[in-house]
Amino acid sequence: MKYILIIILSIFFYEFFNHFNFKELLKEYFSTLKKLKNNFRKNKFSDLKSEQFYTEISKKLFIISSKILLLFLPLILFFILFDLYNKDLLKFFLSIKGISTSLFTILLYFYLIKKK
Repeated sequence: MKYILIIILSIFFYEFFNHFNFKELLKEYFSTLKKLKNNFRKNKFSDLKSEQFYTEISKKLFIISSKILLLFLPLILFFILFDLYNKDLLKFFLSIKGISTSLFTILLYFYLIKKK
């Protein structure tokens, strides 16, 4: 029963992340951090422009971080509901067997979807 739940959760998480473009969200987050890091290194702006730049970047990072948090919140709740159904699901999911099962499931599912 644990394997079936892990397979279902893995496919659900994969589709959920694809539906909400999680990969693009992470790219945007890391590119914003890169802009911030580059500006710290160069510091080519005046104080006023630098303050505006940091304010805009901070707002952007906050919005992106909020989106990521809101994306993970339903997944965590969904996982907790499944864990209430099967008490040892979290232990199994974090074990080597659970991680390898979920990775194998995701890779197989990705291969089958891409093959279509």
